[in-house]
Parts: sequence; structure tokens; C-alpha cells
Amino acid sequence: MSSEGNYCALLMIGKPSALSAIEELLRDNYSPISRDADENAFSAVESLIAYIKDRRKPIRSVLSETIRTIHRSFDFQYIAIALRNIDGNYRYKASSGLSSESEKVLFSLSYSQADLLDESKYPYTSISDITKFFMSEDEPYTLSEIATFPRPNILARTRESPDDMIAKDFINIFFKNRSKEIIGYIEVSDPRSGKMPKRGTIVWLELIATLLGACLCDRLEGEDG
Repeated sequence: MSSEGNYCALLMIGKPSALSAIEELLRDNYSPISRDADENAFSAVESLIAYIKDRRKPIRSVLSETIRTIHRSFDFQYIAIALRNIDGNYRYKASSGLSSESEKVLFSLSYSQADLLDESKYPYTSISDITKFFMSEDEPYTLSEIATFPRPNILARTRESPDDMIAKDFINIFFKNRSKEIIGYIEVSDPRSGKMPKRGTIVWLELIATLLGACLCDRLEGEDG
């Protein structure tokens, strides 16, 4: 038998074990089970997309599911979502991480669009065109809003490192309609790690906000949240 024939024969003999090894590799490398934080986030957001696209779901259920997804997948203990009402003002409609008393105060607050973008009243640092970071040192809050902070027992904590995220820091991620008008925002604060969120976390939150805006823009027209 020629050397070429010997080689082909060896390939044929080894084929079953080779296929088995490849199949094992494929199962191992492409398992649907999430292996890290990024894969967990992808799976969670994928499920959220299916949920919020279902127009049969009440808006409040969509907001609650969005908050649950963010809470499970990322580091934040406080999450809230505000929507624009038919009067043009923005009010919080869902939250997580607050006491019932703090949540009651939160839901009583109302903001105009001018308020949201007023740096003199609520100083912020822009992370992107839809994401604003409100730093504790700038005191971006009023006295009435202090009662809404998720963990009032640590309000006196100061920043010891530039990457710390302390109790009075918060991040707003705006979502818009097709006319680029702000129709709501996601607000997050109080990370379990006590540290600023990773760049990837901000990207995921912006994606969630964009999806939320796309799915809710038509439904919010003429509705009171």
C-alpha cells in the first residue's frame, strides 16, 4: 500500500475518536450555560428583550422586569425607572432597594425636562449623550430628595478612592422616542462593591435603556405611565 493509502487508512481508523473529540469540544465551548458575567448579562438581556417586546405586558410589569434584570445581572442595589407623563413631567414609576417610606417620597417627586438637564441645579458629568453621572461632592439633590436615598445610614461616607461610588452618587441613563425626545430614564446607585461600574456595565445599561425606549415610545403616547 502506498504511503498515501496508509495515511487515508489511518484517518478512517481514527475518525470515530476524532469526531467524538470534536463533538466534545463543541459541547464544551458552545454550551448554552453562561460561564462569566458577560455571558450572564447577554442571556439576561436577551430574555428581557423578549419580555418587553410583548405588548400584552402592562407597562408597569415591563418596568419591574427591567429592574429585576438589572438587579440580578449587575452590581446595583438601588434601581428606579421614571417615565414622562402626559403633562410632560417625569415621575418615578418603579424602584428596587428602597424602604416603603423612601419609595413613597420617590414616587411623589416630579421633574420637568429642564430639571433633568439643569446642571446648575443638578450638576453632572456626561459619560455619553444618554448617560449622566451625578457626583456626591457636587450635591446634585435637594433636601426633599435626601429621604429617597437607598441607604441613609451611610450618607456621611466620603470618597476614599477615585473609583469609589458612594451613597449620594447616582447614574441616569435616558431613553428616547423616535423624535429623540426623552421619554424616561433608568437611575442606578449603591453598588454592592462600592466601586464605579465597569465600562461594559454602562454599555449594557445603555442598551437596555435604548430597547426600553424603542418598545415603550408608542405605548406611552397619551398614557399616564
